[in-house]
Amino acid sequence: MLSTLELYHRLVNGIGRFTKETGKDGAIVGISGGIDSAVVTCLAIDALGKEKVHGLLMPGPLSTVHSLTDGIAICEANEIEHKVIPIDSVYSKILRELSPLFEHSHHNAAEEEKIQSRIRAIFLMYYAGQKNVVALNTINKSELAMDYGTIYGDLAGDLMVIGDIFKTRVYELAGFINRDIERIPWHTIRKEPSADLAPEQTGSCTIPPFPVLDPMLEDLTEHGRSAEEVTGTGANPECIRIVTERISHMEHTVLQCPPVLAVSERPLLPQNKCLYFT
Repeated sequence: MLSTLELYHRLVNGIGRFTKETGKDGAIVGISGGIDSAVVTCLAIDALGKEKVHGLLMPGPLSTVHSLTDGIAICEANEIEHKVIPIDSVYSKILRELSPLFEHSHHNAAEEEKIQSRIRAIFLMYYAGQKNVVALNTINKSELAMDYGTIYGDLAGDLMVIGDIFKTRVYELAGFINRDIERIPWHTIRKEPSADLAPEQTGSCTIPPFPVLDPMLEDLTEHGRSAEEVTGTGANPECIRIVTERISHMEHTVLQCPPVLAVSERPLLPQNKCLYFT
């Protein structure tokens, strides 16, 4: 396994080479105020320079105040250009337009959550096209394995930067980035992860906490161990059942993802979508 320093250099080099080889002028990151987008933003700055990295903050109807303030704090601490575009009115308009189609159908809250994510993807990709920059995806490997993302929403973009890195390693990278100065607010690092798509939503609402989840995922996806073998190591059988069930639903999703910076021996994406920059 790569050290945190090696991982950092591999990702920074990957962003820089991908951007250069695609002929783009910089990068855009959808900044949520969470740790994933904060880490990707800092990696992009170190790869391209702060003048070539743009931040787009898109608060929605269920975004918390700290999501916006933490996102702005990341942009200001790293001195990058950023814009705030609320999506509330667009989201409400889409729901109104769609309601006649499903007037007598069962209400599907999960699909409405995905609309918020897809609106953000539209804004992000439009900005990327206008500025001739790459849109950097911020989904991590833990969430990807759990099928915890929206196709053509937060799984969109030109390049998955941390899609081959488990969440616990994202925290390690955040600490490394903050080794000399607080570039990522400590509140962002310490707070409970949330997609801000549903009331009081946190990452642990639907999947085990990442310190519990990631060792299971590493055993199952990188070491090729069976559910029975992982259970034999002392892991909770019910957690294993939930995790393996979600992994089984992942295959369709990863086929829709952009290419990933591959840093492990077994990325989740197909080989033709794995980019190896050393």
